[in-house]
Amino acid sequence: MVRVEATRVGYGREPTPEELADPEAQLSAKYIGLLQEAHPLIDPDKFEPTDEFMERLNENIEEVVATVPNINPDALKKMVLENPLFVKGWVYGGTFTEFHYLALNWNDDMWGGNREIAERYYEMTEIERNFLLKGVLLVSPPPMS
Repeated sequence: MVRVEATRVGYGREPTPEELADPEAQLSAKYIGLLQEAHPLIDPDKFEPTDEFMERLNENIEEVVATVPNINPDALKKMVLENPLFVKGWVYGGTFTEFHYLALNWNDDMWGGNREIAERYYEMTEIERNFLLKGVLLVSPPPMS
């Protein structure tokens, strides 16, 4: 499989008006924002969720579950709160950028290690991966350091 390069908008193009208006993509972008907030590039292991953050996360996940058939709410919550990609000590860290690459390169053998961790620790499937891809198109990843 050919590797898809992650760019500013994830696909090397701007999103279409239809993609921008897609409610699932908007929820995904909002979820990715929470993931970014929980795991910034600096000190990603020092995140302590506040009550206000947990309320926003739970509201977002409730909206996602109501919109996306068969998505795993526990996987979404665990991805934000526990982030085992970082806990495992991977060089890539545990920031949004890695989920961005993971989503874009789900079937690429080069990223098989991350996919295996995502599947094992998060119970992440292609449903969650496709949900992330919709949001990746709408948001810019953080700068690579």
